[in-house]
Amino acid sequence: MGHTAEYDSLAEEYQQSKLIPFRLELEHYSLFARLGELRGKRVLDLACGEGFYSRQMKRRGAATVHGVDVSPAMIELARGAERRAPLGCTYAVGDVAGLERLGDFDLVVGCYLLNQAHTREQLLDFCRAIHRNLAPGGRFVGVADNPRGDPRHYEHYRPYGLTKQAASPRTEGSLITLTFFNPDGTSFQLTNTYLSPESYEWAFREAGFSCFEWVPVRARPSHDPATADYWRRFVEMEPLVLLEARSDG
Repeated sequence: MGHTAEYDSLAEEYQQSKLIPFRLELEHYSLFARLGELRGKRVLDLACGEGFYSRQMKRRGAATVHGVDVSPAMIELARGAERRAPLGCTYAVGDVAGLERLGDFDLVVGCYLLNQAHTREQLLDFCRAIHRNLAPGGRFVGVADNPRGDPRHYEHYRPYGLTKQAASPRTEGSLITLTFFNPDGTSFQLTNTYLSPESYEWAFREAGFSCFEWVPVRARPSHDPATADYWRRFVEMEPLVLLEARSDG
């Protein structure tokens, strides 16, 4: 069961976490800045959750958006949103580690997908599934807890709506506990697995990607110096990172 049961039990709380300010001001801003022009693109959204980003990508002009998540509860939330306000997004329950080829996608997106790999071999399975679903010349763009971030900063994340706890020292396959503090006053925990930056680079290379890049997150620009400084301090602690990889073509 693993992550399936964990995300099923937290589906609605996780949905609310998309509104935590750091997710909007850093994660959302950085992700869509990196995705760039979406008009006419065929998009596969892996670990799509309740479809928050799937729907935004469709609204920004993607030709097709298909979301896949291991949690049936998450997919039901996504389908419910589609029924209430149809955009043309489609969704399916599926384990990315065993995902077959669904088509030739211009873009594969994976927000917090890769942190769900328990071993570097499972991470390789994820990367192979991404690669087999990309059209020649297509891109993968993902968001992840930053494996290159300094654990000494973890205790300073709390004012931003997040805490992390990890074994010291972190070792390959050790667990990281994340606590999210939602705007409505609720909180919930998730566990991710620490895999080294070298394991990420190895997995993308072994899966057949010719180009892999770590992309620092940025904060949405603000004309208010206090607001800009507030987010600058969080960005400097490197809590999140974007990953981009390209297929040959």
